[in-house]
Amino acid sequence: MPNIKSAIKRVRTNEKANAQNTSQISAMRTTIKQFEAAQAAGAENTEALYRDAVRSIDMAASKGLIHANKAGRDKSRLTKLLAKIIKIKKLTHLRRLFYLPFLSNILTEFQNKQLE
Repeated sequence: MPNIKSAIKRVRTNEKANAQNTSQISAMRTTIKQFEAAQAAGAENTEALYRDAVRSIDMAASKGLIHANKAGRDKSRLTKLLAKIIKIKKLTHLRRLFYLPFLSNILTEFQNKQLE
């Protein structure tokens, strides 16, 4: 522990900033995990969770908590997951519109290939 008054204050402010930064990074990771869990479960609110996750990533990047390239990489990965969800929803909708036994099998095979 320092003896100089300004150094003591600096230690206090560093601890406060560290706690705030850690909290924000933890919140960012939580929103990303919530989106990934919803995507895996096929939940309906994935678009809203995607927006929240991207927003938290952008906030962390703007404050310098994560590197700009990591922010772009994470947003790209989440966008790919969202696109996969949207594609599956469209295929499911098509299957309901044009229900034919042979078409259903083709769409199921295509859907399985897209999930890989």
